[in-house]
Amino acid sequence: MNIQLEIGTQRRLSIIYDFSPTKAQKNIYDVAVATLFKLEKERFMEEKRFTKIDEEFLCDNCGNKVEKLGYTSRDHCPKCLYSKHVDINPGDRAESCHGLLEPIGVDLQNKKGYMIVYRCQKCGAIRKNVSARDDDMKKIIKLSANPLSY
Repeated sequence: MNIQLEIGTQRRLSIIYDFSPTKAQKNIYDVAVATLFKLEKERFMEEKRFTKIDEEFLCDNCGNKVEKLGYTSRDHCPKCLYSKHVDINPGDRAESCHGLLEPIGVDLQNKKGYMIVYRCQKCGAIRKNVSARDDDMKKIIKLSANPLSY
């Protein structure tokens, strides 16, 4: 069996079998290769576009002391849901604006769950962040009633 895996601007996956595998063997190989591809894709995304920064901060909107999240990067206040416009790509801290990101709505996505939609109060940019487990669900439900037009 020859497996070719390429991650980058073009994502391709091909499997060439040197023998005639049984259906069960083929399924096992397919699952193993798909898992390998998923892990390699995640590694690539983390290296290129996602920098994990999970740190405590004081919310610039409500003054709440926001604790570390523990399982991914903390990017907004769980109490008021405000964020800060500091990233171009998640965690890179490369954005020069530094305006407050006001939550304006919620977008429900199949794989990511609730995505909080923000508008920067300084430059008007629209951004989305994944909601966290400890977010104020009442505020998320209230935001979900807002029709999104951006």
